[in-house]
Amino acid sequence: MQFRSEQTRSIWINATLGSAIDAAVAYSISNIWGNGELAATALIFLAMQAIYLAIWFKRTVVMWLHFLLIGRRKMRRHMGDFLRENGFPEPEPYYDSVDDYLSRIVQDDRLKADTRIKAAAELATINALPVFGLVQFSLQLRMAFEDAIKRYKRSFPQGSTDHDERQ
Repeated sequence: MQFRSEQTRSIWINATLGSAIDAAVAYSISNIWGNGELAATALIFLAMQAIYLAIWFKRTVVMWLHFLLIGRRKMRRHMGDFLRENGFPEPEPYYDSVDDYLSRIVQDDRLKADTRIKAAAELATINALPVFGLVQFSLQLRMAFEDAIKRYKRSFPQGSTDHDERQ
């Protein structure tokens, strides 16, 4: 369980700690190259932030290009195989999200316990990623999982809504 206030505090603590370390490094560099003036320290600090932003942007572009060109297809195929091999139930026509599909499986007492546990594990994995700072990867995983669920739905005969085979 997590509280929003706890996450907010964590973000502020991490940002403060990171900024303090960057400021110390900028001050040290300013002392080595000059006389440690505040303007020079501030300029070095801002340059470091610009470098971090450029590195983040490059990584983001590369990660999304890889996802769009290769990763999405691989992830969709893997997740579709997972749904099929583990006998997940036929998806209904509409869900709010991947979380909704998996949550309904977890809560369905008519399904095998093994299927429900696997759905819970997938749900936990998807929701844990942002906690570890992998927000973009979490979004990509959800997008690929949506694709896999849609494709999995199409693998059932049209009009098939017989969910009596759950046990």
